[in-house]
Amino acid sequence: MIYYYFENKEGLYKAVLESTYNSIRKAEESIKLDELEPIEALKKLALFTIKHHAKNPDFIRIIMNENIHDCKYLKLSSIIKEVNAPAIKRLEEIYKKGVEKDLFRKGISPLEIHWHISAISFFNISNRPSFTTAFGDVLTSKENIENFENHMVEMILRFVLKKIS
Repeated sequence: MIYYYFENKEGLYKAVLESTYNSIRKAEESIKLDELEPIEALKKLALFTIKHHAKNPDFIRIIMNENIHDCKYLKLSSIIKEVNAPAIKRLEEIYKKGVEKDLFRKGISPLEIHWHISAISFFNISNRPSFTTAFGDVLTSKENIENFENHMVEMILRFVLKKIS
């Protein structure tokens, strides 16, 4: 059946990659960020991302695997840019409203904000095994995970918010 639907194993793997990205973008749509004020929307998006990654470690693993292989199969996807475009569009809207309301500093790319949110969220899951092996599992308690989530949101906000003199 793999050959019937996907031509080969690589086609199946590419479909899994596309589905993996599509799942997070669909989930992001459900949080209705456009109804929120910019700071609250950015907080909610950042918190959603880290919680999504924590609940979906296989999402992280498949992306890690693809990165190890220099995105060999992701580069074959004809839809991956279209699937991921809404993530940046959402951030563009949040960021634009924040700048217009004089809350966010100018000159930041929404793609850069996405990069930072992804980096913080991704590392938390991708490096948890090596980090806990090297330093113990004190950071993975429920209380410490909640602290980490709050700190991550605060870091993103400090990056984006206008500096108050």
